[in-house]
Amino acid sequence: MPKHILILGLLLITSCTITHRDNAIDKKEAEQIANKFYYYQELGRLSEIHDLIANVGKTEASLKEWDQLIIGAYHQYGVVRNFELDKWSTFVADGLITRGEYLLQYYVTRSPNKTFENLYLIRENDSIKIVGYEIKTDGY
Repeated sequence: MPKHILILGLLLITSCTITHRDNAIDKKEAEQIANKFYYYQELGRLSEIHDLIANVGKTEASLKEWDQLIIGAYHQYGVVRNFELDKWSTFVADGLITRGEYLLQYYVTRSPNKTFENLYLIRENDSIKIVGYEIKTDGY
């Protein structure tokens, strides 16, 4: 077999990218991060929430904004008592470089209110990190 065909074949195999949407395994991986996020909120452990945030949101000013958002939600809506995944979507491209985008929509029971919360996540290197968080009182 000619050498250039072998090299071309290896390049094609290694550059192959497989994409999938709304895969239950991808959802489960993203949910693990969301579970930590809400658990740390319940405990008031903001520094551990920082570890869940993607690098694009980790400037000092941005971390202060994250803290203000979480503390503000606590004061305005109450402490997180329970959270239930209501809707979700995922898009993951597996290949030489894996990337992923995840949206998890939660119905959150707070004391004394209920909120609808969106968590936006991405795959960063080999882990899933949070890039956005949105809280509403009137649905998604």
